[in-house]
Amino acid sequence: SRILLETFQQSFITALLVTVLIAVIGSYFVIVRNSSTRIFRVLLIVPLLIPPYFHALFWLHLLQLIAYSGGFGFIDLSIVQGFRSMGGLVLIHTISFLPIASVFMFATISKINHENIVAALLQAPLLKVLTRVIIPQLTGILVSVFGIVFTLSFISFDVPSLLEVPSYFTEIFSVVSNSYDLPKAMGMSVIPLGIALIGAYSIIKLLSKPSGTVDTTDRAFTLQVPRWFTILSYAIILGIVVVSLGIPFITILVGSSWDIQTFQAIVTDWLEPTRATLLFAVSGGVISVIVSFLLYPWWKKFYIVRVIGLSSLLLPPMAVGLGLIYILNTPVLSVFIDSKIVLLIGYVVRIVPITTEILFMLRQRISEEVIQSYKLNAPHSIVWRFVWWAGLLLPAVTMMFFVASWYISSEIPLTILLQPAGIQTVMVRIFILLHYGSLEYVNTMMFLTLGLLCIPLVLVTVYFRKRFQYG
Repeated sequence: SRILLETFQQSFITALLVTVLIAVIGSYFVIVRNSSTRIFRVLLIVPLLIPPYFHALFWLHLLQLIAYSGGFGFIDLSIVQGFRSMGGLVLIHTISFLPIASVFMFATISKINHENIVAALLQAPLLKVLTRVIIPQLTGILVSVFGIVFTLSFISFDVPSLLEVPSYFTEIFSVVSNSYDLPKAMGMSVIPLGIALIGAYSIIKLLSKPSGTVDTTDRAFTLQVPRWFTILSYAIILGIVVVSLGIPFITILVGSSWDIQTFQAIVTDWLEPTRATLLFAVSGGVISVIVSFLLYPWWKKFYIVRVIGLSSLLLPPMAVGLGLIYILNTPVLSVFIDSKIVLLIGYVVRIVPITTEILFMLRQRISEEVIQSYKLNAPHSIVWRFVWWAGLLLPAVTMMFFVASWYISSEIPLTILLQPAGIQTVMVRIFILLHYGSLEYVNTMMFLTLGLLCIPLVLVTVYFRKRFQYG
């Protein structure tokens, strides 16, 4: 009981610190948003392309490399050991989840009532306008965004496992893997779910009304700030990019194997998990988007559905996997247990609450006049109506698919529990090799994976320049 309470408390404090840091940093970037800083929206996506587990590995390898080489006198093994703590966990989660909050904050701030802000700025200082006018219009959306960030940090398994930082979910995983005490594991899983149900019900009931008024003049809200403020923001953003991409690539290049035969063997070993990862990420992303559109009417109309959906995110992946195994362990459905379908179902069950909440948040930012116009002109066919809605909400669909694919690609415990024989994703393959393979082998495989992950960065950059005009 003591260990359970301590790990729960540590996970809660870590998630709270990450949420507060991201709220402060994200708000800073929102304040400096203007026509010359559109590059922010591209650069802030960079950390999201790298799974949190990779971020932790890169920083850990870099600090170890410097400590052993003696390149910097102040970085020794005590610094490496200090990184394996709550502070290191907070750093990695902040870098990893900052893009999620920032993108939604940009999308929301650009559509709040323009005239009210301009009028308020003529009579009051910026800080007062921010606290009295802007934040009240954004409260509902911000609660959803930071609720998602808090949840992602709280339920994290891979980063605490790597850094050897005790957390509530690593404790549940150890109960399942070491003693296979399923009743105890399920009982531990219910505790955060019960707390989340009560908290989410109270918050959503309080914020059941739409947050903010949509500005239909197509003029994005902008705060004019001093030039030095913007320059400082660019420096911070570039620092994030260096931390997210520069350090990882340098660390991997130093520790990778470039012997042609070894490299070919690693590439061959890497291709099959990559195919499996792409298959699950793309198919799971598409299915999650479709299910979210089907679920949206109930999500919007019945706040209890939204409460249960968001609260279910605090269930550990192991509980979701075990629940699916129990459901499918019947004569009729047992054929699916050893197939890819059960793993795909597990992914969709985990990510649909987040993708549906994304749809809910961004749908509120669209003018009702535009919605009514679409309803009047939309065809009667269900399929074509879905296509019309998807076209109207293209930025939301893009973000939903991206987040779903990102989660599926980086999920480890659920994949380990449900993966059929002969199937591995890249993250699971690297996770296993890290424990039983050489560091040189792991670094080369991560280098190949990072190269693949840079492709979406190029595509998103082009997309932002042409289509993504609102956030």
